[in-house]
Amino acid sequence: VVLSRHSGGSPERLMDIPTGGSAEYIAMAQRGPLAGPAPFRYRFLVPLIVSKLPVPAELGFRIVTFTCLGLTYVVALYVAEALGISLLGSLIALLSVFCARTHAFNYWDPLLVDGWGLLASFVMVWALIRGRDAIFTVAAVLGTLGRESVMFFTPAIFRRTASSTRRRHLRRSLQ
Repeated sequence: VVLSRHSGGSPERLMDIPTGGSAEYIAMAQRGPLAGPAPFRYRFLVPLIVSKLPVPAELGFRIVTFTCLGLTYVVALYVAEALGISLLGSLIALLSVFCARTHAFNYWDPLLVDGWGLLASFVMVWALIRGRDAIFTVAAVLGTLGRESVMFFTPAIFRRTASSTRRRHLRRSLQ
C-alpha cells in the first residue's frame, strides 16, 4: 500500500529504472563500488553493501533504501522522544514528512543512496541530542561514505562540545 501510494498507484512503476544516478549506482554495485564516475564513486558504501546481497542490484537497492527509510522513521521517533515531544505530535510530524514530495521521491526512485543519507543524518541528530559522541562519529563516517552531504552535520558536534566546555568552565568559576 505504501509503495503503491508513492508510485502513483502502480506497484509495477516501482520496477522501472528512473534516471538521476540510478544507472550509475547499479553499475557500481555490479562492476565494483569505485567504478562509477564522479560524484557517484565517492558514494561507494551503499553500492558495496548492495553488491554483497544475494539478489540482483536493482532489488538490493530497494531493500537497502526501504530498510533505511523504515529505520529512519524509528530513529525520528527516538529524536522526538529525546526532545520531549508527545507520541501523538511525533506521529503527526512523521506523517507530514512521509507525505512530503521530496521524501516520497525515495519510494519512486529507490535505486539511489538518499535513504542511507537520511538514516545517517537522523542517527547523528539523535546522538547529538543524547550526547553519544561515539555513535555520532560512526554515523558521520558511514553516512559520509554513502552520501557525502551527511558530512555537513559533522560540525554540529563541535558546537555542542564547545557549549558543554563553556558550561563546565562557568560552573567551576561560580563555585
